[in-house]
Amino acid sequence: MLVIQPLPLHGGPSAALFGAFIPLALLLHASSAQARFLEHRRVPAAEPAQKHQLLLAKSYDPGYFHNYGVRSGPPQEDMGSYGDDGSEHDATMPRNMFTSDTMAYNFPFLDNMMPVAPMDSVKHGDGAYGMDAKYVSEYLNPDGFPGVVGKGCMCKAPDGPTEKIECHCGKESDNDHYTWLKDTPVTGTKNYTLTPADISYRAGNYWEPNVRGGIASPADSLPAGSYPNQAAGDRIWPLPASAAGDRIGIKYARYLDQVHDRAQECDTVSKRCTVPCKPGDAVTGVLGNTHVDA
Repeated sequence: MLVIQPLPLHGGPSAALFGAFIPLALLLHASSAQARFLEHRRVPAAEPAQKHQLLLAKSYDPGYFHNYGVRSGPPQEDMGSYGDDGSEHDATMPRNMFTSDTMAYNFPFLDNMMPVAPMDSVKHGDGAYGMDAKYVSEYLNPDGFPGVVGKGCMCKAPDGPTEKIECHCGKESDNDHYTWLKDTPVTGTKNYTLTPADISYRAGNYWEPNVRGGIASPADSLPAGSYPNQAAGDRIWPLPASAAGDRIGIKYARYLDQVHDRAQECDTVSKRCTVPCKPGDAVTGVLGNTHVDA
């Protein structure tokens, strides 16, 4: 309620009468404004129950992940170990042929051939109670000496302590090249296979876990030190294990590994680019969304 004290007016009876109406006019104007304010603040009438049910059925953003907008440049992917940019790995090498004792031979323009777009990064989340997704870079632990060619072996576990392991291996060739083998049990038998393994993590096929697409959901993610997952007594680092004189800076190892993988994408002998056929067969070549007669 607005209360206004009338001011003294000079000018005779007419001025006094006019002055008497001023408080009343202002009071009516204030009441009218208050009524309009209440009209705008009026609570809407109740809607049908069906509409309320539709509103409740709609999904909503829990706020686990926020978009921070465009971030400058491709983000630096983890290298050597999850959460590190490769500095920890390179710090274990006293010197190498690329950096020597100074930075004179450091090549700052060597880039990642398979970067992650800034807007695709999931490392800037603020998930509730630490419930953030993790992205495990494809070449977290690259192999500076890539090359996995060979037939592998089929082996049988011995029945007793005095017996030997029996293995039947594929035909060797001059092109065979591998350092590590992956053993895979054959279900229901005592047999297991030994196949040449690519030890690049996660681009290879040796280490676990195999993070599909590189994205580990919040509930499935492991501690940072568990990529790749190793038993405490078997843990080795840096990965892959190699002689001190053979080790190079991790970004150079990643570049060599990526170039090798690109060269193996399609050739005349790769399983991904060849198919058994004979004259007269109808063969279709599929290149992305393009299908052509081959």
